[in-house]
Amino acid sequence: MKKLLTIMIILILATAAFADSIFSMRAAGAFDFVSYTTPKSTTDKPDYTLSFDHTQVKTPGFGFDVGADLKLSESIVLYGDFSMVFPSKITVGNEGYSKAMAQEMVDFYKDAAEKGEIAGDPDHHIYKNIDGKAFLSTVSAHLGFAKLINTGSSVFGLTLGGGVGYTRTSSGFKMTMVRETSDGKLYHMDNYEVYSDLSLDLYVNARYQFSDHFSVGATVMPGFIFFSSSKQYATVAELAGEKYPVPVSSEDYYKADGLGSGITPKYENSGFCAGFSLNTAIGVTFHF
Repeated sequence: MKKLLTIMIILILATAAFADSIFSMRAAGAFDFVSYTTPKSTTDKPDYTLSFDHTQVKTPGFGFDVGADLKLSESIVLYGDFSMVFPSKITVGNEGYSKAMAQEMVDFYKDAAEKGEIAGDPDHHIYKNIDGKAFLSTVSAHLGFAKLINTGSSVFGLTLGGGVGYTRTSSGFKMTMVRETSDGKLYHMDNYEVYSDLSLDLYVNARYQFSDHFSVGATVMPGFIFFSSSKQYATVAELAGEKYPVPVSSEDYYKADGLGSGITPKYENSGFCAGFSLNTAIGVTFHF
């Protein structure tokens, strides 16, 4: 699905590159909202991860937006839009998770690592030079075609169209550290989720032109989500039949599989689903 979307983008941009066009660029504040139910999971969920089996995911947030319109003819434009928002929390099932909660986990594991009290480390290694990052953010990109509507006004403009959208939300934390008794290795400790979706969008842009080169306006892009992918990443170790988060060396972290691997999801679920997205932006546009 991602390859198909990439091919579509390349073909559209290639068409636009040879067009006699007028270009405009927008900077705006944004509010984005995503809500969908994941498809039925075909794999077993590990005990230490969230469930992605018919689970509702919601990610509302405020942030910023940049957009561009490329005029392909007197009435047809190619639009592109990118936004990044920072949700106060993400809701997965009945539970809400915030960046502050992820930061609390970073602080907890940092304190445990400095004292040699990581639960999954029976040798009680002490760590130093600990760098931890908690995150919760959503990025989205939209691309499509729209038609300039004749409003009968020289200052008020309206554009209607449709296209495709991609949204990705990341939630959790990543940490790096070294052992106090150095073995020359960098250790990683991760626990985070990545939620992605594809949508078919409507595009509505209304603007007021107050000079030859500047306008103010609003853009609204409601979308139908038809595909989602949910992934859980974690570095864990097994001790006495239980699995615990634990720092793992770079050589284990970058392996293709295994509990210590940080680049392979420990649990994932993807497939066709149903949901709704709403991307809105209010800002200023510069017309070249």
